[in-house]
Amino acid sequence: MQFMSESFGWADHVVLAMVPFGIITIMVSALRVGGPSYFKSLVGRAKEGPAVVEKELMSSTSTEVCELWNGHEVVRCIGSAPIAEFICLLPESGVTTDIQVEAMPFDKVKNEYLAENEPLGTLLRKAMSLNPSVSTEQDRERSSHSKNTPKARIIITRNPRKSSPNITLNSHNITSRAELRTAAILSLLLQLGLVAYAGCSVYHPALGFLKDGNPVAWYAFPFYSAGTLLLDGCLFVCAHVVGSQTVVKKFRPSKGSVARLVWLQRAKTVSNQVFDSFAVYSKSPRPFITISERKLKATNPPPPPLYQKQKPESATEGFIKLKTILGFVFSLCGYIMQLFGQRGLHWRDLAQLADWQGPASAEAVALARSIEATMNLMFKGSDQINFTWSLAARGGELIYFRLNRLEGKWNAHADELEAALSMWLFSMNELEKKEEANHQYIVGDGKDDKSLRVRGSPLKPGLRVLGSYTRSLHRDLSWWMPTKTAKIEILSRLTNLPECGITADKVRNENHRVVGTGRSEIGRWRYGVKELPEFTINTERLGNGRNGSYEKSDGSGSGSGGEEGILQTSSATEDNYSNHDFLTAEFYGPLKLLYAQDIFSSFFRVAAMTLKDPLEGTMGTRPKHDSTADTSWKSFVLHNHQLSKLARDIESTGLGSLSDVYLSIIPALSLENKLLGASVIIDLSREKA
Repeated sequence: MQFMSESFGWADHVVLAMVPFGIITIMVSALRVGGPSYFKSLVGRAKEGPAVVEKELMSSTSTEVCELWNGHEVVRCIGSAPIAEFICLLPESGVTTDIQVEAMPFDKVKNEYLAENEPLGTLLRKAMSLNPSVSTEQDRERSSHSKNTPKARIIITRNPRKSSPNITLNSHNITSRAELRTAAILSLLLQLGLVAYAGCSVYHPALGFLKDGNPVAWYAFPFYSAGTLLLDGCLFVCAHVVGSQTVVKKFRPSKGSVARLVWLQRAKTVSNQVFDSFAVYSKSPRPFITISERKLKATNPPPPPLYQKQKPESATEGFIKLKTILGFVFSLCGYIMQLFGQRGLHWRDLAQLADWQGPASAEAVALARSIEATMNLMFKGSDQINFTWSLAARGGELIYFRLNRLEGKWNAHADELEAALSMWLFSMNELEKKEEANHQYIVGDGKDDKSLRVRGSPLKPGLRVLGSYTRSLHRDLSWWMPTKTAKIEILSRLTNLPECGITADKVRNENHRVVGTGRSEIGRWRYGVKELPEFTINTERLGNGRNGSYEKSDGSGSGSGGEEGILQTSSATEDNYSNHDFLTAEFYGPLKLLYAQDIFSSFFRVAAMTLKDPLEGTMGTRPKHDSTADTSWKSFVLHNHQLSKLARDIESTGLGSLSDVYLSIIPALSLENKLLGASVIIDLSREKA
């Protein structure tokens, strides 16, 4: 809208039409300036006065619209203001102390020392005139006036216009419109080139781009090309309607002199705004003096009496209204046709077109492949072809992700995962910068290597919260995690000190580096940290020489009744843990990989909830430590063929190590009682009992 308000030449109109930022705004602006009242009512501007239109859409000033200086910038207001414009013509050679100053009437200065720049249309009409002698005589007279130079004197004149002066147009030192005309030509060529390329992409045999694997629809290019040409042409008409309602005159000082402008503003309140008195002047000489006036009438004429016929509108006003209606209607049609055509053409994402890689592209692809591997194994026989799961963001908002089944294989949308990862990383960017800034201030002395330790450790610690402590989760992590795995720790709540957070030597993690279920609770309490003890089993034989039934250590469902031999499970140390404690594992790696693993853990929890039956496959055990045959059966590791294959497949995607993968899988399956193994443990205990 601001560009349109200072648009008064064909180059401005072409640039606005070829690069239409705000198509609807341009169309509505044309209606507001030159449209009939019934069309203005469509956009809610039927009772809008010309002063409002002039203030927002035109460069002109009048007795109803003025420009004032508020101490910081030029402000356009509705109303009149006591401000005077003075034009000073100075010798181009410079000003001396004994130079003469003379005040002249504006008409005399305009006729003798200023030459008016005629627009291109006027020059063309003169060139095509049937009586060239008249125009030649006028040009000769104007040329003789422009040769008059104010030698060794300063000429000052006041612009006698009743309208307020144009401060905005004369405050910028614009020497030439060559750049704008060049931009207009380039934008026109670029727009035509886009249409030509679209045609080649459809009809040229060397290109022949497809749309979703199929040939482009027959209507795509015709609609796109016709809509583009129609839209650009009619937007040019709309821009011309707005620009034609102002009369712009430019005066160039005669050769040997330069022009400066001074505006004297008196204090006044205009449109409920208080303006102080100022003397505003241009710091450098102005090559042109621009005057912009409105063609529209200052006020609407009063309605005629009932017995008097209304005065018919002139041919010019009727032509402007017709041009406005045609420009608006056909611009709207072209806009719709262009959208339909673009929808049918071949398209690519901007990131794919530019081969742009985001900050978490590799992690997003690894995450998508891990999700696909999980779905292909756990839901191989499912009849569903679509699956949707959600991730809770900050504030409780849910972010939804899609899974589709194509030709028997599940497909995850890596672009959706990349968008979520990128936004998560961006939201934590400020915290990372603050952390780096704090590290920069760590300076060690000659006996201290603290600075080297901080700067020499590129991998910052993170914390994965596996869940609240339960005996079943403790047992399953001990039985199913590989032998060479990350150390699992338990955070035991010590006291109610919300301001302390995690205060232990081993775990000093920032809040944005803590992920998992229950992360919000950890920052509110103080916890002690210790390594999770090993979970072992013992057997007891009943006094009658007959084995009893297997008892479950809790309601986890990992045991089964009706088996011989009583099985008691216990940890290596006496545990007094509660549900307020948390099981955690430290993470050393990039922040984006930590977030990717947390998203996968959230997905796997949803998948475990959806899974109807526990995982099938061959079960087995192996000793966890090198020990004697009599005690090795008390400390062992369970393994399932399908679970092991899934973990290796996920590890191969690059989402993390085998230990990281199991930390995402085991807690989810344990929580939903989808881990088998009771029969294997009972057989093992029967053999060793």
